[in-house]
Amino acid sequence: RINTVHTFVETIVGTNTKACPRLYELFNDAKRLYAANAPSEVTRIRLELEAKLGKEACYALNLGYGKHWAGTNIIPTHDVLKCLLTHGAELPAWADAQLAADTHRIAGTQIAYLMQRAGDGATIEKMTRLGIGRFLGHISDSMCDRVREYEREKSQNHLKNNNNNINNNNNMPCPQMLLYSGHDTSVMPVLVAYRLYNGDWPQYCSSIAWELYADTRSPATTSDLTFSSDFNSKEHEKYVVRVLYNFSPVKLQTESGKMGHSFIPLSEFKQLSKTLAPDEAEFERECAPVTRKGTATRDEKNARIKMDGGKF
Repeated sequence: RINTVHTFVETIVGTNTKACPRLYELFNDAKRLYAANAPSEVTRIRLELEAKLGKEACYALNLGYGKHWAGTNIIPTHDVLKCLLTHGAELPAWADAQLAADTHRIAGTQIAYLMQRAGDGATIEKMTRLGIGRFLGHISDSMCDRVREYEREKSQNHLKNNNNNINNNNNMPCPQMLLYSGHDTSVMPVLVAYRLYNGDWPQYCSSIAWELYADTRSPATTSDLTFSSDFNSKEHEKYVVRVLYNFSPVKLQTESGKMGHSFIPLSEFKQLSKTLAPDEAEFERECAPVTRKGTATRDEKNARIKMDGGKF
């Protein structure tokens, strides 16, 4: 049976600035800081497009003029060209493969700046907690619910088969698989939260998978498990988690992850998620606006990043 998720989940899969005034302020502050120090390459592209299309057509691409965000925002132009290329359509007369490549690269670094502020840890933490934190907490909670249901059913002898992967019993009421459909702007905040985003815009149909495994074998034989050959067996746990980006395992910022393991204990994943995910009371409190018009605070102004040659 297929069930749709509660509508609340739809509001947390991605950065929802409408639900969080403080997040809206942080984005606006980052936009102002970027525009004030935009790489010369961005200005060059805007001027070239103006010469080919005129200002009115540039406005249709949401590309304005001057030294403010509207005049430096390459992301909408990237979106148009990327969609055309992805679906095998011809580029318009005003664009070529080089412009498509340049806008793809620049748009990726612009998102990186808006969300990461050149790797500033405090900003990443704020953007993560308010932008995607509740969804990451939802993923962790769903795993814990699945484990509790699995243990309950197993204790009642309702499981006929005892396999390593827990996704084998079709009679459990707790979902064995959860599917979420989002956008590139859903994928990128997750990568930022896990400190995995390198400025490369996600490709079409990119995906993130969270896998939960049950290890029913003894600690002494953990290293023999084919699915956890890289698992840290120093502290054996019954349940392990693995995250994949575009089907490739990634290493999270946990004790086991920092040791080079893609499989990590569920307890480590829960602890990581706890640091990233505010509860509802914390979310409401932290989303309170700091200023009326999103003006940067003194600390954020002091954290202003100067860009050298377009590199962050």
